[in-house]
Amino acid sequence: MRFRVLPALILVLALGLAACGEDAPTDEAAPAPDGNGHIEVDISMIDMEFVPDEITVPSGSTVTFNLTNDGNLEHDLVFDDGSSSGVLQAGESASFDAGPFTEDTVGWCDVPGHREAGMELEVIVE
Repeated sequence: MRFRVLPALILVLALGLAACGEDAPTDEAAPAPDGNGHIEVDISMIDMEFVPDEITVPSGSTVTFNLTNDGNLEHDLVFDDGSSSGVLQAGESASFDAGPFTEDTVGWCDVPGHREAGMELEVIVE
C-alpha cells in the first residue's frame, strides 16, 4: 500500500510546486512600441485609481492614452507638460497623446481632492 501512495504523493507535490511558479497578475501595462516610438495604452479610471497605475515605456516614446471612466465620479489625466484628457464623466472615453517621455514622470487626476487621495499614474522610462 505504501508503494501505491508514494507516486500519487509525488504527483500532488509536483503539481503544487508548478502552480507556485506561475507569475502573479500585475497592474503594470507592458505596451509595445509601433516602430516609430509610439505606444498606445488603455487605462481605466475607477474610484480613486488608474488601472494600471504604472506603465513602462522606452525612452523617447510618445503615448496615446486610451482612457475609460469605469467609475461613478468624474476624472481626468494630466501631465506637467500640459497634456490632458479633459474631464470624463462616468462611462465616457477619450484618447490623447503625451510625450515624448525621456524621464520618469507622474500623471494625475486634477479633479479637486483626487490626486491627494492617491489617483496618480506612473510612467517609468527605461
